[in-house]
Amino acid sequence: HVVAAPKLLSIWFQGRRELGLIMGFFSMSMTVGVYASLFFLGRIGEHSGSRAAMLLLVALTSCGFLMMLFLPSPPFSPSAERAAVCFRPLHLGLAAWIFAVAYGGYNVATEAYLTFTPDYLVRCGYGLAAASAVVGIYAWVALGLKPFLSAFLRKNNAVFYILVASLLFVLSVILLLTRTLPPALSAGVLGVSMALAMPAFYTLPPLMF
Repeated sequence: HVVAAPKLLSIWFQGRRELGLIMGFFSMSMTVGVYASLFFLGRIGEHSGSRAAMLLLVALTSCGFLMMLFLPSPPFSPSAERAAVCFRPLHLGLAAWIFAVAYGGYNVATEAYLTFTPDYLVRCGYGLAAASAVVGIYAWVALGLKPFLSAFLRKNNAVFYILVASLLFVLSVILLLTRTLPPALSAGVLGVSMALAMPAFYTLPPLMF
């Protein structure tokens, strides 16, 4: 979904100003998924055990697989077809590798936050369900901001989006670890960061190459 879906969207909306907004809506779907897992799976795991939570994930994944069978094919693009044949990663240029490292680093950092923060909050005295709900606040913030922020996303400001998002992520971690303010504030800052970063990360490759 991280590689093929943005590529399909870039082909469907090639040359249109709505591309940034579309990528914003696409990244919203993953935000909803992570929030739902934090909010619901934490409660299911706390009351029914991990087995029930995992069985629910298997059922949802199976439904997603069946839905992909009905996905329409993107419009044919001869230039995209030629580009797909010539896969030469060593000739992509420095910008592509810098972008790949930035995207990988941001994903590792945010996934680590979402993975370990509930455990950290449990150690601080929160219940598992409450800790998951606190971290899930980021999703409400991201969902509310992504349509607005991604509507202004363009090639000339996408890098600025990513830089600001990275600084906000660092701030969210500092707020979490200092424990001087409620952890909900840290999760909210993370939501702003992801509302800026993810649409920009998905939009930049089609605009760069």
